[in-house]
Amino acid sequence: MGRASGVIHRVAGVVVALYGASIGTAAGEPARFVVRMDGKYGYMDRDGQVVVPCEYEAAAAFSEGLAAVRRGGKYGFVDPNGALRIPPRYNETGRFSEGLCRVRIGRKWMYIDTSGRVVLRTPFSFVYDFSCGYARAELVASRTGYVCETGYGFIDRSGKVVFALVGCENVVPPAGSGGVVACMRSIREATSGTETYYAEGYCTLLAVRCTGLLCGMVPQPGNFNTHACPAGTYRLEDSRTVMGMTITSRSCLVRCTDDLDCRWNAYDTFRSACGQYECTAPPGAPGERVCLDERQY
Repeated sequence: MGRASGVIHRVAGVVVALYGASIGTAAGEPARFVVRMDGKYGYMDRDGQVVVPCEYEAAAAFSEGLAAVRRGGKYGFVDPNGALRIPPRYNETGRFSEGLCRVRIGRKWMYIDTSGRVVLRTPFSFVYDFSCGYARAELVASRTGYVCETGYGFIDRSGKVVFALVGCENVVPPAGSGGVVACMRSIREATSGTETYYAEGYCTLLAVRCTGLLCGMVPQPGNFNTHACPAGTYRLEDSRTVMGMTITSRSCLVRCTDDLDCRWNAYDTFRSACGQYECTAPPGAPGERVCLDERQY
């Protein structure tokens, strides 16, 4: 909630800082300006009269009749007359646009209406205000110690991704890791017809080895013998026997403490649904906790 600009005014003999115009956009809405007095923020009208007391830690511009204000470290919303319409409960917020406003509680982003009712919950790392019926949504593609692009796409008012997320295509793996960076999407194993589930946007270091007569038809990316995982991740080795072949993969899974650490695994176009990554114990390692979609096993 950065200020746009500032000038100094004197109100009732008190020096105040007046910031960028904060105009209410609802029909007939009076103009309001963010003002600061004694380190606190409120709003004044065009005549320089303080109409919303300077009692907030931060204040934003009005949009669609409401403005975000911060008290006690949390954001709520006031109307142009200063009435607290939505109590402070949010860690971060945007502005109302097309009847909705993005807000964050903890690590979870959601959209509320002007009454404060949650109308859309999202699994994304960051979301933007709606415009022309769509909002940009982002997910952090990796937290695994190497740089991964941020995936992004656009959602409609129902939360459906209408333009596909992108992620790991141009990421370079660390030198000497022995792995290739794979954007783990839901894939169908052509050799067996079974499904392996990964949420889109999850970048990982992957190496695959195959033994058997038909291994020429199986992709074997990475160097299986030198594969190593970055700090903060767990190397999962998984073997499956299909049509006389033993296919073994090594991948790097994010260590976690709770499910919130895994929520960046967002939308899966193969299943047209959100990924179901949870903080759980990987197979054969009950003492570990990693982000894993248990439908894989």
